[in-house]
Amino acid sequence: MTLRLTLVKAQVQVTLALDVEAAPRATAALWAATPCQGPILHSRRSGQEIFAILPPMALGRENLVTSVTPGDVVIDVFPPHYRDNPPAPLVDLARGYTHVGLVYGSATQWQTPEGYPPVTRIGRIVSTLEPFSAACSVIRRRGGEQFMLARG
Repeated sequence: MTLRLTLVKAQVQVTLALDVEAAPRATAALWAATPCQGPILHSRRSGQEIFAILPPMALGRENLVTSVTPGDVVIDVFPPHYRDNPPAPLVDLARGYTHVGLVYGSATQWQTPEGYPPVTRIGRIVSTLEPFSAACSVIRRRGGEQFMLARG
C-alpha cells in the first residue's frame, strides 16, 4: 500500500510505502483516515522530522523502534491535554492527536518530554528525499505548512 503526501505551499510530493506486515493495525488506521489534509509542523525535539497532525486513532503498539533513519515514517497517538501538544488552534486539546512523523535527515532521534520512548514505524518514504528535505528545512525556519495525504 502506498500513500502520497503533498506539502501544499512547497508543492513537493513524496510517496510513502506502508509496511502492512510489520504494523497492520497502524497502517490500517492511517489508510482508513485517507484522504485527509491539515497542518504539518517541524519537530522541536527530535531533529530532522516533520509531523502531520491527525485526529486520535486506535493504533496499538507494534513494530516499535527507538531509533529512526532518513525516510522512516512513524506514528504515535498523544493523549488529551498532553503537556507538549501543538498549539490549541491546531489540536483539540480535549481529544489529543495522532502524530505522523516523516524523517528527512540523519540528525534525528525520536524524543518527547519523557525521553526517548519507542514509536511505531509504519513505512518508508520511497521517492527521492532531496526536494522533500529542502522543503522541510524551510518549514523548520519559517513555520508551519499544510499537507494533503491521499492513497496511491
